[in-house]
Amino acid sequence: NLTPAAGDITITPSAGLEISTNNTSFGTAPILVPYTAGALASTPIYVRLAASAAQGAFSGSITHTGGTAPTATVTVTGGVFQNYYNTKANNGLNVVTTWSTTTDGTGPSPANFTDGYQLFNIINQTNANYTGVWDVTATGNTSRVVVGNGTAPLTFTVQPGADSLTGATRVDVLNNGTVVLLNNRRPFFNNLATGSTVSYAQTGTTTADTIRVANLSYFNLILKDGIKLLSGNTTTVRGDFTVDNVLNVNGPNATPFATINAFGDVNFINGSTFEPQPAGDAGRITLAMNNNSGGPQTINGPGVDVLLFRLRRDSTTTDNDINLTPGTNLTLGNSAGGGLQLNQGAATTTILHKGSNNLTLIGAAVSTSTAQGAITSTGGNITIAKSQGTSNAGTLRFQILSGQTGAIVDNFVVNFDPAQTRDSITVEGAMFINNITLTKGRVVLGPTVGTLNFFVFTVTGGSTSSFIDGSVTRLGSAFFPIGKGTKYAPVQLSDAGTVNYTVAYKNTGLGNYTIDTNTLAIYPSYAVSDQEYWNILAQDLGGYKATFFYTEANSFITAPTAMSIAKFKNTDWEDMDGVPNAANTATSGSVTSGFVPVFSSGSDTFTLAKPNATGITYTFIGNGNWDNPANWSNNTIPPATLTAPNTIIISPMFGGSCIATNIVGGQQIINTGAKIFIKPNARIVLPGNLVIQ
Repeated sequence: NLTPAAGDITITPSAGLEISTNNTSFGTAPILVPYTAGALASTPIYVRLAASAAQGAFSGSITHTGGTAPTATVTVTGGVFQNYYNTKANNGLNVVTTWSTTTDGTGPSPANFTDGYQLFNIINQTNANYTGVWDVTATGNTSRVVVGNGTAPLTFTVQPGADSLTGATRVDVLNNGTVVLLNNRRPFFNNLATGSTVSYAQTGTTTADTIRVANLSYFNLILKDGIKLLSGNTTTVRGDFTVDNVLNVNGPNATPFATINAFGDVNFINGSTFEPQPAGDAGRITLAMNNNSGGPQTINGPGVDVLLFRLRRDSTTTDNDINLTPGTNLTLGNSAGGGLQLNQGAATTTILHKGSNNLTLIGAAVSTSTAQGAITSTGGNITIAKSQGTSNAGTLRFQILSGQTGAIVDNFVVNFDPAQTRDSITVEGAMFINNITLTKGRVVLGPTVGTLNFFVFTVTGGSTSSFIDGSVTRLGSAFFPIGKGTKYAPVQLSDAGTVNYTVAYKNTGLGNYTIDTNTLAIYPSYAVSDQEYWNILAQDLGGYKATFFYTEANSFITAPTAMSIAKFKNTDWEDMDGVPNAANTATSGSVTSGFVPVFSSGSDTFTLAKPNATGITYTFIGNGNWDNPANWSNNTIPPATLTAPNTIIISPMFGGSCIATNIVGGQQIINTGAKIFIKPNARIVLPGNLVIQ
C-alpha cells in the first residue's frame, strides 16, 4: 500500500505518551520513519507514559500515517500508581496504618485496600506478616501488592485460612523476593521478575489437599510438602525448579498433559516421590531442559527415582550439557510414549551426562535418534523395558569422556514385553559393559561401534529372541550372543587364553566358495556355506577353539551330524576339522573347530562346511591314546575295520599326537573305498599295525 515508492511514515503519540526509536531519547513529538522502494524496514518503536500522565487508569494510542496507506492505530492502556510502603509500626499488612506514602513512614496511610491504582510495596521483612484476610482489590484489578525492593532478600508468606489473601489480589514479586503459599488458594501473580521465587508449600496430604500449580512463567519455582499437581500445558521456569519433600508430584492424566520448561537447574530432594496422584504413570510430566545460554543444567535427585514421561531439549540455537548428580535415577515413558529426546535440531549438540546413575525406558518410550544427542556414562544400569507401542526403542548414542576408551555401564538390560513385535534398541558409540542381560529384544550396534568397541565382560541370557546384532568384544574363553537381523548365531570360544576377541556374524555368503586342494583330498565333493559366516579377531597372539551355533533351518544343513567348519585363507577355504554335536538337527545345533593358532593380529573368517559324500567321519581331536574315547569327536572310536565310504581324520590338538596303541585286534584295517587322512602338521605314532587295503 506504500505509494509513492519513497517517503515517510509518521508515528504520533496521543497525550500522556512519549515515544522513541532507541529506548533512550523519548519525546512527545511525532517520529518520521523513512521507507524506500515501496518497502519499510523493521523499526522498533518504544512507548512509555509521560511524567505528566494523571494518576489512575490510562488509555491512549499511537497512530501511523503516510504512504497513502490506511491509518494504523495501536491502543495503549495502563495506569499511574501511588506507592505505599510498610515503614510504620508492625500492625500487620492487612491494617492500613502499617502503610505510608514515603519510605521513612512520615507520609499518609491509604484510606483502604480497595481503591484503584494503589501499589502496596512490601520492603521490610519484619512487617511482612498479617492475620485474617487481606483483600487488595479494586475495580478493574488496578491495585496490586509488590514483594521486595528488587535488591534485598524478602520472604512474604500467604497464610493458611479460609481466604487469607484473596485470589483476586494482584501480586508482583521482584528480584530476591519470595512468596510462600500456605493457603490452598493462591493470589493472582501479575509479574514474576528475574530472581523472584514462588514456593507452593501447602502441607496437606489427602486427596482433598491436592494443590494445582498454575502454568505460569515463573523465575524460581519451589514445590514443597504435600501433594502437588502441575496444570496441563507448559509451565515455564526461567530459574531453578525444585521439588522438596512432596508426597506426589504429577500432572493431569488426560490432555492437555503437563510440561516443565526449565531454563535452570532441576532438583528433586528430601525424599520427594512421583505418583500415584492423580492416576499413576498416565499423568507423568515432560521435563524440557531448555537453557539457551550455553548451559550446563543439572538434574539433582539424590536417592529419588525420577519418573517422567519424557526428558527432552527443544532449543536449537546453542549446545547444552545436562548433568545428573549422583543418586539421580531416571525412569522415562508410559503406555502413551515418551522417553529420551535430547535434541530436536540439526545444528546443536545436547549431552546427557548420566554418570553412574540408572536410566530406564518403559511403556512405549523411545530414545530419539538425533545425531546431535548423546550420553556419557561412568557406570550404573541402562534398562530397556519397552512394553507398548509399535516402534523400536530408538537409539542410544554414547560419547566418550576424556580418559575413557568407551562409556561404562554396569548392567545393560534388554527386557521387552514378550508381546512386542518391534523389539530392538540401537546403540552408537563405544561401550564397556560389566554385564548384559538379554531376555527379549535385540541390541543393534550402529556403524560407529564397528570402528570403536562394544566390550562385554559377562553375559546373562541370549536366545533367538534376544541377542546382539553387531561386533562384540570379550575376554578369553567366552560366549558371544551375536546374530544379524532376525537370525541368532552365537559363538563359544574355548582354550582361548587371556586375550580379547572381537566376534561378528553375517547372514550372507562371503562370495568366494573355492575349496583348498588338501580339503578336496578328503572330500572330493566338499562344500562351504553360501548363507553365513563369522569373523573372529584375536587382539593378541595365542589361539582358540570356536563352537559355532545355528538356530534355524537353512538349505545348506542337509547332514547335521556330518557338519564341519571351514576357515578362509588367502583365496580359498580350508577344513578346520569341525566336530559336529551328536545331537544336531536340521534346525539347531553346533560345530566346534579344531585349535586355531594365532601368530599375528588379524581377522579369521569361518563358515559351516559339509562333505557331500555319504558315510561316517571319525575325527581324532585330542592328544594321546587311540583307545581313549575322549580323544575322538563325539567320544566315538572307529571300528577295527573301517568300511567304505567312511573316513578317519587324524587331527590332534595343537602340539599333540595320536598314539595308535591298543587298536582292537592289534591293527586298524582300512577297507577299499574307506579313507584315513592325516592332517598337515599332524602326527600319528603306530605301535600297532595299520593295514590299508
